[in-house]
Amino acid sequence: MVLKNRFPRPRKRVIDQVTISKFLKTINFKPTQVFQEWRHLLAFGEYQGKPAVFKLASTLKTARYTQNEYRWNEAVNAVPNRYRQHFKVPSNYAQGTWQRLFWFIADWFTQRPFIERDSSNTSLIAQKLALITQANREISLLPLPDQSEFMQQRRSDEPIGERLFRSAREWVDHTPENLTEFLNIIKNRRHNLKTCVNHGDFAPRQLYDLGSAVGIIDGEHAGAFGPLYYDVAYFYIRLRNDHDAPELARQYLKKYQKLLPATEQKSFWSELKPVLCQRYIGDLWGDSRHKRKDPVKMKKLYQLGQTILQDTVI
Repeated sequence: MVLKNRFPRPRKRVIDQVTISKFLKTINFKPTQVFQEWRHLLAFGEYQGKPAVFKLASTLKTARYTQNEYRWNEAVNAVPNRYRQHFKVPSNYAQGTWQRLFWFIADWFTQRPFIERDSSNTSLIAQKLALITQANREISLLPLPDQSEFMQQRRSDEPIGERLFRSAREWVDHTPENLTEFLNIIKNRRHNLKTCVNHGDFAPRQLYDLGSAVGIIDGEHAGAFGPLYYDVAYFYIRLRNDHDAPELARQYLKKYQKLLPATEQKSFWSELKPVLCQRYIGDLWGDSRHKRKDPVKMKKLYQLGQTILQDTVI
């Protein structure tokens, strides 16, 4: 009997760009660029005289996440500015369906991202690290409106610790490395994990330099009751390994820790550790799917694993 993966890598369907370009004319979107990036088709251009981006899910399964991003943008922008002084998410302009696939149009951050994919030039992140850290903290504390569609979505009754452990256990089953120690850390602490608001994909390349604020895009995986410090763990790993900046990533954790109340500062590492283990396992699982592993990337991951087990991350 083959067990169905509950946490697989999403699939895509190739969308005909010529057909979509014709559709965009019918909704008065003026594109300057149309392309498909993995599971979404994107168009950048102008809508109602404003810079805008059009985002279309390529499958019905992906459409759930696309719609979640739209609802996330709506909910965050409904929160008073005093609770989100250090970050912004795009404003939504329109939504609809094309052949049952969800699409939406939103504000386009035309400013530069803090870093490009696979780049090791982290100079701008280093300059704005305090701002990024404050934005991350504000997200975790957001008082999202209960009446918003985002908050009204059906939620899982499964405790967050159980879900974190279940995803990690499934990935371990498809990973050749022996990850028992990491899995046991999650297993032993899963009943004590707390929740908070998460962006869900708080990666350096998703962040834009808006001057006094951080522009944050792609809230497909945002959630109101995600694991505490999930965004912190995710940003740390992406900055450390994807952009080859272990010391800067460590500085980020220390800055974030200082933003916490005294009691939370003391428990920061113990609560971050199981979440970091889950993301570490997820990265190894993702890399194991490739026929030819990147030895440099694997070396970085193994080094990260040792710092987690030795409690020397911070």
